[in-house]
Amino acid sequence: MTARAELVDLVWNVEAPSLAVLTLRDAEAIADAILAAGYRKPRVVTTAMELEAVPRGVVLRSKAGTIAARFDAVNGVVFGDDRPFPWGIVDLPAVVLYDPTEA
Repeated sequence: MTARAELVDLVWNVEAPSLAVLTLRDAEAIADAILAAGYRKPRVVTTAMELEAVPRGVVLRSKAGTIAARFDAVNGVVFGDDRPFPWGIVDLPAVVLYDPTEA
């Protein structure tokens, strides 16, 4: 499902008395406005294979709340600590906060 279709579905299925006259076209317009404002559903890394594929420079928030960046092929760094750690030990799932390939 595309991000737009997912937003349309969410808006269309809101149950609120003030939205009683909402049409599908209204829901589509609302979804388009949300996307135009820059909303993107956060990407979540859930498997070790996905974690291994994360490119250098990506910043994640791990399940434990740690903010870490991929430093090189085997290491990551935690903000506030200059010691690298093995990238494969990031506690999953992890939310991608920044991806330099998408900037």
